[in-house]
Amino acid sequence: MAKYGMVIDLSTCIRDRACMIGCKFINRIPSKYEAVSGGVELYRLRPVDWEEGKYPDVKWLSIPVSCQHCDTPTCMAACAEGAITKRDDGIVVIDKEKCIGCSSYSCVSACPYLAIYIWDGKADMCDFCLGNGKLERDGITYCAEICPCYKTKLFGDLNDPTSEVAKLVASGAARQLCPQFGTGPNVYYVPPFNYKAEWDQLSQNQLFLKALELRKKDLVVA
Repeated sequence: MAKYGMVIDLSTCIRDRACMIGCKFINRIPSKYEAVSGGVELYRLRPVDWEEGKYPDVKWLSIPVSCQHCDTPTCMAACAEGAITKRDDGIVVIDKEKCIGCSSYSCVSACPYLAIYIWDGKADMCDFCLGNGKLERDGITYCAEICPCYKTKLFGDLNDPTSEVAKLVASGAARQLCPQFGTGPNVYYVPPFNYKAEWDQLSQNQLFLKALELRKKDLVVA
């Protein structure tokens, strides 16, 4: 049985946002602007950006973050309606018929990656292009296909030792994002050249965590 996963190579990513905008386009994800709040933006995939250091020794980091399709999804455990499930192929999905958009937004709060948002009373997140038919039709996600950088975003079967994603994970070049969260994410990242030593401590990096928290303002739209 296949176990789908993704590897994003941050050493070659040019931060052009093609994956983010392409995902929004193919999944027909709307935006809702509110003048009072300054604007709400809905994305299944969006970058977490921050800076570290002082001039002239400054690092600028950007990590595209979406649903990590975890082995132990905290969102699934938090959903009292059983609307979130994990398929045999590893993809975590939301059943919109069962989702009631509960007032506590339990799945939104439970995800440490802040990858789930509520719009029009329903939870939504990355499903590896299962819902739009791209995965079944072409065997690849749209974000991986549209990325202009060669082999920067790879999608495949983590259980197939001959696949590029499995090889990168087995080699240790591709690493999980904040495995300390305890969810067993299946989206992996090749750290930037200048950030390999710091990568494994991101769960304790207050600058990263603060940048991740900025997403909260866009998670719930009534």
